[in-house]
Amino acid sequence: MAATGVVVSLLVWWLIRWSKEVSQRIDVAWEAAAARVAGTFQRRAGPWYDRARRIDAQVGGIAVSVDHYTVSTGKSSQTLTRLRAPVPHAGALQLKVYPRHLLSGLGRALGFQDVITGDVQFDADFVVKASDEQLARSWLTPAVREAIRQSAKYGFSIKDGELKVQLGELDTNSDRLTAAINATAVLAGTGQALVDRWEQFATKQHGSLCTGGEGKLRIEIDERSVPLRIDATVDEEAGTVTRIRARVLDADAERYELARELEALDSELRPLATEQIALPEHFVLASSAPEQTARRLSQAVRDRLSTLAPLRIESDGEDVTVVLAGMETDDRRLQEAVDVATALAAETGQGAYR
Repeated sequence: MAATGVVVSLLVWWLIRWSKEVSQRIDVAWEAAAARVAGTFQRRAGPWYDRARRIDAQVGGIAVSVDHYTVSTGKSSQTLTRLRAPVPHAGALQLKVYPRHLLSGLGRALGFQDVITGDVQFDADFVVKASDEQLARSWLTPAVREAIRQSAKYGFSIKDGELKVQLGELDTNSDRLTAAINATAVLAGTGQALVDRWEQFATKQHGSLCTGGEGKLRIEIDERSVPLRIDATVDEEAGTVTRIRARVLDADAERYELARELEALDSELRPLATEQIALPEHFVLASSAPEQTARRLSQAVRDRLSTLAPLRIESDGEDVTVVLAGMETDDRRLQEAVDVATALAAETGQGAYR
């Protein structure tokens, strides 16, 4: 009996010592991660009944907090690592990005759309689901995708203007934890980065940027031959789109629409689809006055249709609108779309596009 007691005591002593050593190693890893992002580390934060490690940091202007918590499944428990950050200009966007695994189809039950980013390797390694497919593509820039790649095993979720990032274990790897902090800041800061890009474009055009609720943006440009407005708005069918709208100067302007497919045209204009005007392959035009529209669609404008695709052009006789998918932030594409809208809005035969 005495020998058994000694063995039990030694085992308990060893377990306590081992637990302390593990805890110290985790503390060292978290403290190192905090130092790398110029943050603060607290070994025990929170109320007395729920103490946990915590890191707070300002990364790229984004406040990132890191902690961990334990969930119980009855017979066992699991400790998870959690990162949180506010997401400026997220609007109503809901976005989930997580490593591809056997349960990747779960998001379909939540009503989310599958999003293909076009990055072959990223699409193979991660599942992306979003409430707005086009806006999600705009958010998942190359820099964001690379930051997520570096955060192996972490899942990312944006909802109600907050980003939550989670790992299904207590992270003890300082490199991975640092990468997750940086990725959280990059993704959370994307909305502000998109707004900054629009503001820079507005400045170049001598225009002004206005921001509204639900992440809406507008650029007003008056110092051109044709007054112009650029909006990032939500289309019921297409999701977020960029609309470049210009006032048509002809008093008797025709109605017309141009798209990649006949089904994309307004149902009232489909019977007016015409093949009288040579267009790039797959483009369809419907016009109430084909000859007049042909004069508007100069060769320079037609040459830009393929480079700006996917796009749609629509005119109700008063305004002409160039519609681009997603929230467009590429200066070159925005400039070309502005030039196309300006040319189409000019008086017939006096297009400004050269």
